[in-house]
Amino acid sequence: MLIALLPITIKIASEFLRSRNRGRDLAMTAAAACDDISRQSSNGKGWELASKLITGIFVEPEDWRELIKRGGELSDAGETGLSEISYVGVILWSGLAQSLATQCHLFMFAEKYYRRAFESIYSAIIVPFGEEFWKVALEERSFDLRMPLHTAKQIRAAFEEPMQARLKAILRAPALDLGIRLPSEVKEWLLGKS
Repeated sequence: MLIALLPITIKIASEFLRSRNRGRDLAMTAAAACDDISRQSSNGKGWELASKLITGIFVEPEDWRELIKRGGELSDAGETGLSEISYVGVILWSGLAQSLATQCHLFMFAEKYYRRAFESIYSAIIVPFGEEFWKVALEERSFDLRMPLHTAKQIRAAFEEPMQARLKAILRAPALDLGIRLPSEVKEWLLGKS
């Protein structure tokens, strides 16, 4: 059931990008709800960890390197939902190149899991998070880009793409600009070949 917490965390992240105070308030509410559930659930430890992750992302931010390490450990332990929640923190707190690589991972997962089975979650929560992240990045972090004006133009044009193709279009522009090396399956996904 913790996989259902991922869209909630992503929605909080979108709000956090717009207003840190509002995002923190939502995160504290979500963490408190996780704590309440942990006391009543047979998977209490999982919900308790979810609360700590949400707090460590939005309220008392942890170093992104710790979040990526924890995400890998949780993935290895079969805790996909918690792992992906950790990666939301990496997206928010790391540099643009690392954030982009992590977005590719998260959005590939989200497309496989949510777009095919829960289209409304994908369209209403996942895609708007990608859009909001890059709107804020262009305003606050464009100095990280090698060709900020050109890349910004491409990203803004990608906002007009159809919903099904929008995230990939948004991510392609900074991927070229930042010159990051992506695994072949990620490149194929970005190009719409998988």
